[in-house]
Amino acid sequence: MKIQAQVREDLAKATKGGDRVTTGAARLLLAALEYKRMQNPQAASMEGISDDEEISVVKTEVKKRQEAMEIYHKAGDKAREEQEQVEMDYMMKFMPAQMGEEEVRAVAAKVKSQLGGGVSTGILIGKVIAAIGKDKVDGSVVARVVNKSLLSS
Repeated sequence: MKIQAQVREDLAKATKGGDRVTTGAARLLLAALEYKRMQNPQAASMEGISDDEEISVVKTEVKKRQEAMEIYHKAGDKAREEQEQVEMDYMMKFMPAQMGEEEVRAVAAKVKSQLGGGVSTGILIGKVIAAIGKDKVDGSVVARVVNKSLLSS
């Protein structure tokens, strides 16, 4: 089932059930998906955006929530931080399973050995993301692993 259809279904259930938290999070995600659809005239006239585009939108929205949580945490605004966490938790259910740091470290070591010595950090990060698949790993995790463990050795 496409993400947009599932979000619409969740929104309808949450609205009928009086679940304000899910209603709010679903509305935010649905608005972002609709905005993406409207940006692409071809998708607007057809059935909608592709699955990859939907995942990209979800990923962007999750990242926005993570950044907002950091800001609210630094500002000491616990209530807003918790609200962002709830929204992010809802949106995360639409994300493909993400690789953990240990798995990323293993792939990164393999890619680095294939490329040989003297490879730049940026190229190595790009090759690792390409090897894993951009929807299965967060680029910041790859960057952290590459910078921390592989280049220091």
